Amino acid sequence: MINFSKFRYQILFLIVGFFAAILISFFKSIPVHSSYYLFFSISFLSLLAISFVKPISEFFLLMNFFFFLGFWGKISVYILTEHRLGEAAGTFDLNILNKSLISSSTYALVLLIFQAGFKYSKFSIKPLWKFEEKINYPKYIIIFFLVLVFSVALINHKMGIFRVGIDSTYSLFLPISILFYWFMGPGSSFIAFSMAKKDYRFIDTLMIALTMTAISVSIISRNSLLYFSYPIAVKFFTEIKNFKKAFIHTAIVFIFFVISLFSITQLRRAYYYNDNSPEQVASAARSGESRIKWSYTIGSIAQVFMDRWIGIEGVIVANSNKSDEKFSTIINEDSKINRTSIYHNLSNSIYPTSGKYLFYTLPGPLGLLTFIESSSLKIVSWIVFLGILAVTYFVSEFFLAGLPKSAFCWWAASNMTQMSLFPIFNLKIYIIYTILIIFTAFAIKKISENYFQSKT
Repeated sequence: MINFSKFRYQILFLIVGFFAAILISFFKSIPVHSSYYLFFSISFLSLLAISFVKPISEFFLLMNFFFFLGFWGKISVYILTEHRLGEAAGTFDLNILNKSLISSSTYALVLLIFQAGFKYSKFSIKPLWKFEEKINYPKYIIIFFLVLVFSVALINHKMGIFRVGIDSTYSLFLPISILFYWFMGPGSSFIAFSMAKKDYRFIDTLMIALTMTAISVSIISRNSLLYFSYPIAVKFFTEIKNFKKAFIHTAIVFIFFVISLFSITQLRRAYYYNDNSPEQVASAARSGESRIKWSYTIGSIAQVFMDRWIGIEGVIVANSNKSDEKFSTIINEDSKINRTSIYHNLSNSIYPTSGKYLFYTLPGPLGLLTFIESSSLKIVSWIVFLGILAVTYFVSEFFLAGLPKSAFCWWAASNMTQMSLFPIFNLKIYIIYTILIIFTAFAIKKISENYFQSKT
């Protein structure tokens, strides 16, 4: 994990810069009370600061950063540029924005106090397993894994089992479906980084880059690109002394990242707007009928880094519709019975609900908790939420290490900041996926020790 405390002066400079941006924003005519916005900004900047200055864990660091983007980042961009709240957002009544800023600030302070409890109680966890430092997997194992990845990706592409935003055209039976979705999600990145976690030969970097491309393009997911690119960034910073090697390996992955992102944005355009099949998309590309849409790609890149983070918009909707009954309904909804949630209607979502498309409008966990009116129910729900965060922190620190841990923490933090529709079902999936990752970590460790131990 990166020791961000070494960069405390740079981080302090960034925080001061953000604070200056806040003060500058007061010169604009903004739709919120200045003191509320200042309190809101200080709360989320403090949450971000506790993450980067001697961080408690990589999981909390990433979760706080995602919340920071979804709350402070979104509303500040809206104030400065009047950019509408985009991804996972509908049309909202901004008259209650002041109330939402206060609610959000309170949530940030609760998370801050919760994490400070770990930080200043000197609570520490020693990893259960000592990960071997000198294991270099044989090339035939790397090639076998790549063949498996491309085979699964091709099957998924042809059969349409799992594609983001599109209803499945073919269903697998249990437990094969669980393993398939896990492998196409966090599983492939976790395995790839487990096999390339130390030495980073050229073949290891190529394996990660090719796996990233195959999986992300197959499921048409920009988020899966980040599962792979974040641990690479961690590797780059931890090996900054060997700058030349780190730069070359990072550049290789970055090239594949750009190629993958371009391919995904073009596929999304073809699927979502032209209603084409994979065969029609490929045929159009070969015949030259489908021209490159750079403006669409650039817009998609912007969405990856701002609009996709869920946060303040969920709190705004919930503050307009507070009700224990609505909270209970959302908690107990079943995606098998109803494809969409009542939140879709409450948020005035622009996403379609019929046909083959599955675009979910999400409130985010803090937005979901905002629906609650009863004090006792709110306390119990917060205890459950914080308990899930504590267990995830324990898993990341006790069972994992190195780049596999970075891959897990990105996936877990992304899920914790966005998983809020059909929560009971998604929590079960989250638990199953986490158990699979623990089992995989143990299996890879044992196999490595018994068969691929380096002689050096």
